[in-house]
Amino acid sequence: MNTRVASERKSTDEELVLAFAQAFRALRERGIVRTNNMPTGEIAERLVASRLGVAPAPGNTHGYDVLANDIRYQVKGHRVLPGKRGKHYGAVRNLDGHEFDVLVAVHLDIDFAPIEAFEVRWETVKELSRYNAHVRGHTLAILSKRSLSIEGIEQFDLAI
Repeated sequence: MNTRVASERKSTDEELVLAFAQAFRALRERGIVRTNNMPTGEIAERLVASRLGVAPAPGNTHGYDVLANDIRYQVKGHRVLPGKRGKHYGAVRNLDGHEFDVLVAVHLDIDFAPIEAFEVRWETVKELSRYNAHVRGHTLAILSKRSLSIEGIEQFDLAI
């Protein structure tokens, strides 16, 4: 049995919340996350940037998250949780403005470890996504290995 899990089960709810808050604060102090939001997207951005050998774009950069070799990458993270099926990634805003060249969709497990990633050309995102007025942006359905048969979608290798 994993001793970490065993100790977490012995902790009170308050102790677990405090541990989460402290860990999250440490992630911010180290620059691993930049916002107070759930870190799925920022972890995905760091994975992609690291793979490409660059730093993520500054947090106030519009339209893309990573710039490498003159290619603008917008990164979407998706956390795969047991018993829950996501339908789409977070909104892609101003898609018609062509502010990125490639979207990289990174799937993370419950512990934020990478499972797989997909590289999607802007033209393919435009073709496959739908505008959603509620989120004021385009949404793209969650990709899978089957998506690799679609022109403009490739596996993105996260191995460093």
